[in-house]
Amino acid sequence: MRYRFNFIIFIIGLSSLSQVAISKENISKADLTSKALRGNVDAQYNLCRFLHAEGSDDFAIGWCEKATMEGNGDAAMLLAWLSLHNSENNNDIKKGYMWLSVALAQKYNFSAFNEWKKLSVNLRSDRKSLKRLNREINSLYKQYVDPKESRDVVELITDSRARYMSSLKNSAAKGDSKSQALLGVISEHGGDLSAALKWYRSAAENGYIDAQSYIGRSSDNSGVGKFLDNVERYSWLYLSLVKRYNYVDNLSLEFIGNRLSEEEIEQAKKNAQNLYFSYADNADLEPLIKQSEEKYIRNVINYEKGANSNKNNIKSYKSGLDILTDNSKSLDRIVTKAQQGDIKIQYALGYMYEQGIEFPQDINKSIKWYKKAALQGFPPAQYALGQAYFNDINKNNNKVTAYAWLDVSSRQGNDKAGVMREIIAKSFDKEEKRLANILSRKYYRLYVEPFQKAQKL
Repeated sequence: MRYRFNFIIFIIGLSSLSQVAISKENISKADLTSKALRGNVDAQYNLCRFLHAEGSDDFAIGWCEKATMEGNGDAAMLLAWLSLHNSENNNDIKKGYMWLSVALAQKYNFSAFNEWKKLSVNLRSDRKSLKRLNREINSLYKQYVDPKESRDVVELITDSRARYMSSLKNSAAKGDSKSQALLGVISEHGGDLSAALKWYRSAAENGYIDAQSYIGRSSDNSGVGKFLDNVERYSWLYLSLVKRYNYVDNLSLEFIGNRLSEEEIEQAKKNAQNLYFSYADNADLEPLIKQSEEKYIRNVINYEKGANSNKNNIKSYKSGLDILTDNSKSLDRIVTKAQQGDIKIQYALGYMYEQGIEFPQDINKSIKWYKKAALQGFPPAQYALGQAYFNDINKNNNKVTAYAWLDVSSRQGNDKAGVMREIIAKSFDKEEKRLANILSRKYYRLYVEPFQKAQKL
């Protein structure tokens, strides 16, 4: 199951990058098509991304192939993803592997490299086929990238990785916080937790919010969290809230604070203040966090108003936010509100059990709370529930149920749910497919349509 889960992360990552980049470009589909037809390689690649963002993968693949055959490494990477994502048989998987190899030989990517290795292991069961495949890959590289290249593509990928790691370490040594954080990820993935924490701390000390949040949320019984105490966790979370207030970090801060004395909390705040002074202008953190919190609440409320203009319903969504402004926050209060039926708190509680925040990690309890919110029509919980079942397929054979919840979420606009749903669908036999579609229609009728109708009233 671990292979499948990491594969999902890889393809979602490429998909998200593709869609985000397109949304920022002021160029029309017609302009891209015109330039692509005239042979502009960049336009061909961008049109591929544009069509993929539209959901037209069949057409996207054609344009990505054109750009790839002109030596565009980014196009080769996206073509690999599209081939794997839309694979219907083993030949499509092999095609994706081939283009992924060509792409990595030109430009290293950490996530793609890990998936390439996993695909290699899976294909290695047929050694003759893999050897033949590698010969085809070498031929593709010479034909579309560099006809003078005499080295094997696997060797080129190794060299590409070495150059990337050398460049990344140089950037990290010069103080680039993103490079430091990425080295933390790579080190942790490789099992070197002490090196990972060193790089995470360096990134966090340079003001990289993701690293601050990650260290602060880390569990004390796994990963880099084994090396941290609650005072340091509190300091990093407190610091992260200055620039990017969010619900989960705030909850985590409150729960960690419950384990500390008043003196320890004051010390943690002083540590955070000193860290902030090291990379930003002198300013007291307390009012900055308050401003960040107020902005967060205002943005969420404005978003909800836009999603539902009926003023009579404002109170209902505010109930899910009042925990943010309630001074009596506590774990008991969170559980009580979830038991009383607050769907956003139920969803948060499911996340806390899934990630091991404040509670021991418990997937069954996580599923329980996600399901309570999902049955009340809360789309994020429906996606989370489908994802939880998806990750548990091999253990409890939940793939039909996983498909149904992911399909419900996908039909409400969640692209990530759609990716997972399609991969599950490829493993179905005829009877499983029939049952999954019946269950999906049932869930949509019971747990989506009534809530959509209620919003229109």
